[in-house]
Amino acid sequence: MESEIWKPYILTTDSSFFPIFQQVIKQAEGKDSVIIKVLNKQRTEILKKECHDWFKLIFEWQEDKDICGIDILKKVK
Repeated sequence: MESEIWKPYILTTDSSFFPIFQQVIKQAEGKDSVIIKVLNKQRTEILKKECHDWFKLIFEWQEDKDICGIDILKKVK
């Protein structure tokens, strides 16, 4: 069985994924981690078939639960 490989991903505000991640973060309060599947519109357009990317968001909640650190990882195929 093939093991999954996840690499750190740096998200910037100009990324096409930013609004999606923003929504996921708002809904993830109290969770330790979330894995999401996101349609990659650029690759889909180029290859003329649906292409998805998998991301893992790992949350490090602080005591007051209003502040958290977030590590974002992208699954390597």
